Amino acid sequence: AITRRGDGVVYAVGGSSDFVDQEVLPCVRYLLRLGARTRYALFYERHLLTALEPGDAADVRRLFDVLTAYEDVELPALRGAFRGDVRLRVKSVKAHAFLFAPFERFVYLDFDSRPCRPDFAARLLGDLAKSGADAVLHDQWTSQRFMPVDTHYRVEHNSAVAAFDATSPRTARELARRGANVQPSSGTSESCAGGVSSSDE
Repeated sequence: AITRRGDGVVYAVGGSSDFVDQEVLPCVRYLLRLGARTRYALFYERHLLTALEPGDAADVRRLFDVLTAYEDVELPALRGAFRGDVRLRVKSVKAHAFLFAPFERFVYLDFDSRPCRPDFAARLLGDLAKSGADAVLHDQWTSQRFMPVDTHYRVEHNSAVAAFDATSPRTARELARRGANVQPSSGTSESCAGGVSSSDE
């Protein structure tokens, strides 16, 4: 069983140490300076954190309240399936972060997204609660807004910035389904709605 408490922000990182140097550590330092009033969780491939310099590792521990190694929670059906494909493994780490997030309500951000204000998490999760929706994702393509609802949610969405109410049974079912069905994706989007700017990889 997954234990979830309160609200927070979730990040995930897999792949190469170069990405950690170029995106993760600058984001961690930015968030520490921003001083956002929220809790943070990180899902990571173990080799990436063990390779950090002591000062960098200290910054990561100072920011994140919950640190979870991907290898400790990887779904049995996927164990080792993406060992030879870095891109798919990165997507799998992200899907597991959605599924095993330790918060009842959470914002997920890619590391190349930067919150615009310290209260970004409360603002986004407040908007989610007022909307009555279970989750908020933004479209991968502009044309998606014109699709019928039943078609719209069958196609890929951009998850660089997303918000979830994990207390909803529908959300739990959808996260479990997507966690077991990781697919590669690519695309670019720009957004600064709800207090977050993002540039998806």
